[in-house]
Amino acid sequence: MPKEELPGYSSRLGGKITELTQHRLAPPRGKELQVNVVKAASAAEARAIVAHLGRKPGLAGHLLRASRFVVEIVGASPLDQHRITEALDLLDRTERRYRLSLRMALVESGDAGAINRAFNLLLAPRAEDPEWRHRLSTELSGVRFGHSISLRSAPTAAGHPSYSFSPLPASTHKEGLSTRYSFANPPRQHGVPYVDLVAEVRTAGYRPIEDARPDARLTSPTTAWPSAEPRIGSLVDKLVKPGSSERDRLAALHGWTHQSIPQGGAQLGARRGTLATLEVGHGRCWERSDVLVTLLRAAGVPARQVAGWVEGLGGHIWAEAYLPDVGWIGADATAPWLGVSGDYIPLFVTEDGAMTVFYLSAPRIEKEGCREDE
Repeated sequence: MPKEELPGYSSRLGGKITELTQHRLAPPRGKELQVNVVKAASAAEARAIVAHLGRKPGLAGHLLRASRFVVEIVGASPLDQHRITEALDLLDRTERRYRLSLRMALVESGDAGAINRAFNLLLAPRAEDPEWRHRLSTELSGVRFGHSISLRSAPTAAGHPSYSFSPLPASTHKEGLSTRYSFANPPRQHGVPYVDLVAEVRTAGYRPIEDARPDARLTSPTTAWPSAEPRIGSLVDKLVKPGSSERDRLAALHGWTHQSIPQGGAQLGARRGTLATLEVGHGRCWERSDVLVTLLRAAGVPARQVAGWVEGLGGHIWAEAYLPDVGWIGADATAPWLGVSGDYIPLFVTEDGAMTVFYLSAPRIEKEGCREDE
């Protein structure tokens, strides 16, 4: 771009730029892509450009930023956008600090679908309505409540979480990757014992969690993840090449789960089980995660399951898989790529599939700050 035209483009883009180049890419399949690369005068000007363009309705391209550079990818599918971003080493690895304020039920066990339906009823309570009370009672009839909650204490790629409660816990007990907090006389809301939780969680997108190699339990079958079932083994044998690396096995099984078990099912928050999900051929996030963890364990890749919140989307379930010499990698079966962004906020983790999540309120999420390269 000629230098004399840069002031005009700076005005249109909402920040001072020093260089603008345009590139045409012709992938092996699909239509031609356009990539516009803007070099801003500073990191602050680059942030201003991204904010300005983000407010423009109908923006044609996908925006990303690294320090002083802003890249716009035009004409690409989400998967192609991610691949180009990864190839350019521009994945957003910014560290984020989240504070979540929410009300959690103290529940020991229960059907995931019934709990989710109860959550939705409690979001708009109508205690004076007999029909509403009957529906809530029906959903809660199979739920077993207790006096404790188990939250993830294992770190993310950016550090350990911290939690505060009202009322205060009477005792705490470390249980592997989690800590169990017990309460003597918890208050109740519509008959449900609860605590108010403030969770402070640090995240970093697309960065592995460095940790010691997990033991053999994390490739073993469990009730939730029947990885020793013959039909699971047969499926893995079809999908994984003999002698392939852990990374290749992870990529193959994640890609198959995402493509072959599409998002579907009438019941939000459902969890019908791995074998039943494979039978019907679709599932919600929890079910798709169960399938992925089961397949990974059958292929000898250590895997566990995570629950939490995704900023801007809602409650979510995903997986983490271990790669030697790398660490734990986020693997979301609802996304076409490996790794998870810093918007994923983990609150729970399980190594055997036994995990009960019962929110009584949607969280208030505050992003307390980001640390990034200038």
